[in-house]
Amino acid sequence: MGDRPLSEAISLKERFDEAFPYYLVMGMTYELYWDGRPELASLYRKADQIMQQRKNNDAWLQGAYVQHAVASAINGRKAPYPKKPFTTNNMTAKQEKAKAQMLAFMGRFNKKMHPDA
Repeated sequence: MGDRPLSEAISLKERFDEAFPYYLVMGMTYELYWDGRPELASLYRKADQIMQQRKNNDAWLQGAYVQHAVASAINGRKAPYPKKPFTTNNMTAKQEKAKAQMLAFMGRFNKKMHPDA
């Protein structure tokens, strides 16, 4: 155990045990969490943040469509429903690119670490 008292080692184990379900939900396997490189945890957290941001963007966009639908139903002449879908902005495109890069990196890394999987 080195210089650490036994109580601190137990505390650390409890912290890892507590965090484990969170990483499982993000898609990290048991083997990667417990036996993989520690840097993977931060990559999975980053990927999760990107996915959450995309969900928020999708929810906002859906709300915008609902707002236009209600306004159109109440007064269609002054607030017609859009004829074409809304376009995404550059930020969303950057997020899509970042997500794709992250997922590609994780796939390559997982293949390198677990070639028989």
